Amino acid sequence: MRIGAITGRWLFRAVVMGAILTPAFQTSARGWGDATEGRPLLQVSKPNDYQANTAVKGVAQDRDGVLYFGSDTLVQYDGTSWQHFAAGDNHVINGLAIDEQGRIWVGGYGDIGYYDKDTAGQLHYTSLLSRLPPEHRSQLDIWGVEVTSRGVVFSATNKILRWNGESFHIWPLKDGRRALSQKIGDAVYTLNLETGLWKLEGDEPVLVVPYDPAAKILPCYLKPLADGSFLAVTTAGLARLEGSKLTLLPGDCGQFIKDNIFTCATAIDDHTLAVGTYHGGVILVDIEGNILHVIDRTSGLPDQAINSLFLDREKNLWITT
Repeated sequence: MRIGAITGRWLFRAVVMGAILTPAFQTSARGWGDATEGRPLLQVSKPNDYQANTAVKGVAQDRDGVLYFGSDTLVQYDGTSWQHFAAGDNHVINGLAIDEQGRIWVGGYGDIGYYDKDTAGQLHYTSLLSRLPPEHRSQLDIWGVEVTSRGVVFSATNKILRWNGESFHIWPLKDGRRALSQKIGDAVYTLNLETGLWKLEGDEPVLVVPYDPAAKILPCYLKPLADGSFLAVTTAGLARLEGSKLTLLPGDCGQFIKDNIFTCATAIDDHTLAVGTYHGGVILVDIEGNILHVIDRTSGLPDQAINSLFLDREKNLWITT
């Protein structure tokens, strides 16, 4: 398995020993899920290569395999070359998602909208900011974007918004400084740091896991399990989520996540998750929460602060800072 990554200061690809393989070897490759594998090798490109000047955050991939990255512009990578497209009044694009028609929905600080492609393949931005009530335009700070059958959901620091093609439905929340979102099935899970984990599937968001200020444990990423429960990456390590009850697992990643501050996570396969942190780079953990690998400066990462993780269709893991 090949793993690729992009950062706000550097772009790199990480390759685990034995990961770039001929088809005859792919089925026997141990890959990231085996703690005995060697350190990843990193290919690094500088910001001039992908023409972005600020932190790189959200990532999405279209039906043709082209990758898009959120920064001070929308950055496009087709596997060989980079292009960038103006982002309206966004100071930085934090979140993006692509619908079945290829429209790229984006949100960030100060703007909200989408890109459409013309007949020449060039992208053009349309802002939806004017479609918001005036009281919701100021200090707009969107962190997550998800496409559902009922509309496009934008998760902001102090609200959840859903665009149905004609208007926004807005659910105010307490200001949480940051938001995380994730789509599972047709439901969107939004983490608000002040109130907890919300689920939006029907007409109204439902609070699934209220924030407990005494425990200070929040589920930040969910991996569905066969019995209807979830494996949750939390601010204190891996846990099992059943209903609204979190049960921490015995793995050794908890202290690492506490010390280095969770930022993001994604599933690599059925047995392995990647967890990004603010101070410690990326850790790969098994489903019990045991650390398999640490990818940090000693591995070749130029920056330990991770903004997002994205697994593309070719099973490359992109890391952004």
